[in-house]
Amino acid sequence: MAHQGRVIKRTFKTPEGRFQIHSERPNACNFNKEKPTRLTLAKLNTGTFVVFNLQEYIYICSYANTDKVPQCLINFNLAPSGSVMHPTCHAHSPARDGFDLLVGLSTGDVVVASLQAQVAAPQTNTKLVSQLHFNLESSVDATRAVGVEWVPHTNGDLFVAAHMSGSVYTYSKGSVSGTGGHFSARTNGNLAPVSTLNACQKGLNAMALSPDGSRIATAGRDSVVRVHDLGTGALLTGFRTYYGNPLCCTWSPDGQYVAAGGEDDLVAVFGMEELRVVAWGEGHGSWVSAVSFDPWVVRQGEGEGEAAAAPSGSDGGDVDMEAESASEGAKPASTGTCYRLGSVGQDCQLCLWDLAVPAPRHRLAHASSAGPDLNPRALRPPARQEPARRGRDSSAVKDGSPKLLAKLSSSLHRDSSPSAHHRSDSSSSSCLPPEVVPTTPRKYMHFIQAFAAIRCATEPASDLVFSHDALFTACHGGSVKAWERLRHLPPSPPDEAQRAEPSTASAPQKIQESARRAPDVDL
Repeated sequence: MAHQGRVIKRTFKTPEGRFQIHSERPNACNFNKEKPTRLTLAKLNTGTFVVFNLQEYIYICSYANTDKVPQCLINFNLAPSGSVMHPTCHAHSPARDGFDLLVGLSTGDVVVASLQAQVAAPQTNTKLVSQLHFNLESSVDATRAVGVEWVPHTNGDLFVAAHMSGSVYTYSKGSVSGTGGHFSARTNGNLAPVSTLNACQKGLNAMALSPDGSRIATAGRDSVVRVHDLGTGALLTGFRTYYGNPLCCTWSPDGQYVAAGGEDDLVAVFGMEELRVVAWGEGHGSWVSAVSFDPWVVRQGEGEGEAAAAPSGSDGGDVDMEAESASEGAKPASTGTCYRLGSVGQDCQLCLWDLAVPAPRHRLAHASSAGPDLNPRALRPPARQEPARRGRDSSAVKDGSPKLLAKLSSSLHRDSSPSAHHRSDSSSSSCLPPEVVPTTPRKYMHFIQAFAAIRCATEPASDLVFSHDALFTACHGGSVKAWERLRHLPPSPPDEAQRAEPSTASAPQKIQESARRAPDVDL
């Protein structure tokens, strides 16, 4: 699978400045499609760390020196039952009890560990210092975990785990019985999920939570990307991919768009207000492995059309931005919002798009019943009352977060009923439910070209993540590259202060109270 004859570019240009390789961790293993390397950024009081999985290990490296000896390693080689396993996904979020690192495993187990405790342990230690163990020995679901995420604004008390079986489980650390809320001695507890969502009978490849934690997007193995309400499990909307199965999905920073990539070599951007795919990103020559929005590049007052781009067949050469602006297909500027979107694929390429939407206007009535708008012209924006990253998220948290755990608990019983199962999973039916948008004919698809398409690895690329001063990419060979932004941006994304916490200061406390009222699990 290696492509040693192709040169990897060490710098590339974007409209706001250049990126260049700051550090590079070389390949450490051969290609293995079952063990893609995933990336997570973790910020502690002692510093920021890059967490990634490689074979049976979790590596925790210094943010500025991913090419150096890691701060610590965690070996997941053997499960308590003796079965061989390896990490498949991970996530980090600050937690008041210190258990802030989620790790999903190939056996379906989910481990919650303390990153601070691991970093403080001797460097020779490769075992978990302390842990909480969920789905122990695959007691709930025996299929591999394809995604784990903390539910925002819950202080690390709620998290979700998606499995290849097609089920998504929500767990609460608050339902664990203990002394003073300390769980360091809790190592073997098999904790039942608070709720179960049967998202797709044919299985899942990925999942992503919305920024406010109220909705979950899943990439199904039936060629459908679905969006469910996390609290009730109700199917809100979704869309069928152009071809093949989606392999990855993510949310825009303001929760208005869902981007997904997969076996059709395209990146589809679905509008939650438009209820249709508003753009398809071209640039990859093979399956898309991971996709991510750059929250530090959300520009207001941009043009209505997409940024012009280099041809998708280019080998990653620097893009002449002046030539781009005058290239065919460029559109006059108007007030709107521009999102930066990045993706990596099995063609070893990194692609970047600028997705511009016009100024807000009201959505057409009955849009959901009328189906997708096949007008291939300019994108239609979400109906927002405030700028991006401010309006929808804060209001959703204010109204829904205190009741989230109660909704999850009640939905646990509804999911077992035939009607609820039919409502949350339509893959067994030959026709799509009205909430899911069918595939758009190609002649009506609105394509945007990547303004940067560069070769970033010698093995198929597997993941990418943005930070305020860098872009990190990983590949199936275990190589991790840090691309430095030569023009550094503020440490917090635009309007992060307004979006980071619920508008009511008591909302997180109410969530914790709801969690404490949930029945404890008898072990």
